[in-house]
Amino acid sequence: GSEPARPAGTPPPPAMRPVGAALFDGRSATGWSWESDPTSKAVVDVAPLQSGARIRLRYGLSGGSDIGQFSAAAVEVHGVADADAVRFAVRGDGPMRVQVQVRAEVPGSAPERWETSVYVDATEQTRVVRFDELKPVGQTHTPLVPKDGVRAIMFVVDTTHAEPGAT
Repeated sequence: GSEPARPAGTPPPPAMRPVGAALFDGRSATGWSWESDPTSKAVVDVAPLQSGARIRLRYGLSGGSDIGQFSAAAVEVHGVADADAVRFAVRGDGPMRVQVQVRAEVPGSAPERWETSVYVDATEQTRVVRFDELKPVGQTHTPLVPKDGVRAIMFVVDTTHAEPGAT
């Protein structure tokens, strides 16, 4: 097949190694969990759809003042050293942004996180998030994701991009 035309002087996109193992087995929520602040709610389950099963995050951020409410779906991984990115299909009930985070173990320290956000709407779309494009959350030992130490990939709804009380 032929490659789409690029404007003159535009370098080709960097090669990307395969993403690796599937995050969802297509049948069960094995390896998936939910996380939330103490005042918000989250449930991770399997949604059977005509096009095939999907992991679903149902959430409710607590109302009131913005106190950093969050709800997340997290999938356990054992490092992502052999991958350059994570590819996933995502949709929401309407337009919103979802944080994509990775949490990595750091020897002698608490786990650290890196993140970006993606726009989602009611149409399922495939997104690719490159690990080298993630930004540190707070203080980290390194600006880049230590890919061999990644233990979770998380899809987060929080008050950075949603109002308290959002469901």
